Amino acid sequence: MSPADHFSALGLPRRAELDPEEVRAAFQERSRTLHPDAGGDPEAFEAANRAAAVLAEPASRLRHLAELEFGAPPDPAGAVDAATMALFEPTASVLAEADALIARREAATSAVGRALLERGAAELAGPLLAAGGAVRGRRGEALARLAEVDAALASGGRERARELIGELARALAFLGKWEAQIAARVAALAG
Repeated sequence: MSPADHFSALGLPRRAELDPEEVRAAFQERSRTLHPDAGGDPEAFEAANRAAAVLAEPASRLRHLAELEFGAPPDPAGAVDAATMALFEPTASVLAEADALIARREAATSAVGRALLERGAAELAGPLLAAGGAVRGRRGEALARLAEVDAALASGGRERARELIGELARALAFLGKWEAQIAARVAALAG
């Protein structure tokens, strides 16, 4: 059984590079007639909702595109590009530092002990924000390469498109996870 085509469900072209605003607008247009409150079909509305969720996030959009084009999602265990690999150690290090500080702060039994740890939290904010900036910068670079996937597919370079989809899907999955982890640590240290 072939997967549902989320691109066609929203009336969008089947391509890697889609503007999130374009996905949102297509979903809103479809939901006007599909929403159960407007007399639409609840199952069709749910399908449009799933389509919007998949297509709005670049890594899941790439996995879906691979399923449609090649019959299977990219291998999640494949290699990660060097630029993303270079972020592994510094990101893991600053996250581990933040986790240790958060644990020490939670274990502190006195107000004085917690106050002494606030200086460490303030000092760690800079490295966390820098790591977040590096991750966002790398994510921007990866997103800029989505047009390469579309160009490869349009020119008949299916094997190159498959390689790019796998590489970019893996990179974007890691980068998205790191962005969320860094944001959570920044919030925990600020709280």
